[in-house]
Amino acid sequence: RLKVLRQAQVGVENPAHTSVWLSLVRVVRAGGLGNLLHGWAPTLARNASVMAIRFPLYESSMGWLKALQGADAGWHSMACGLFVGGAGAILSNPIDVVKSRVQAQGSSSPGGDRLRTHPGMLRCFVDVYREAGVPGLLRGLEARIVKISVGQAVIFFTYEHTLRLLRG
Repeated sequence: RLKVLRQAQVGVENPAHTSVWLSLVRVVRAGGLGNLLHGWAPTLARNASVMAIRFPLYESSMGWLKALQGADAGWHSMACGLFVGGAGAILSNPIDVVKSRVQAQGSSSPGGDRLRTHPGMLRCFVDVYREAGVPGLLRGLEARIVKISVGQAVIFFTYEHTLRLLRG
């Protein structure tokens, strides 16, 4: 939540959240320690949905590449990581938009207005869809695809090569 509050104030004159420490203090003062958990449900939903597809999709794409190539090449894990990272980003982007909106509630927008308050995850999803349609639910997708795909390529490549080293 602290990261989202800081990001929501990019371009705001005199932002309230200028550092992680100041954000932590302000959020706790405003609503206690529980205020730090604001937006936990959409975060859990996003993470669970991504995990539910990431590993099965990785294993099936690795199997497909091995069958196509006849053997496991070193680049397979990187290619499959790129693929599953991109697929996960695409499939989870709507819930990520909802998560960010719920977590940013109460902060100021770059225009100085207070960001809209949503009473819950489903209501936030409906509000975003009504305001901006499907493009609203896909906001930030390009950046997420790049970030997550590259990250997953590195993670799966490192995982597979570490396994090989440990197995001898």
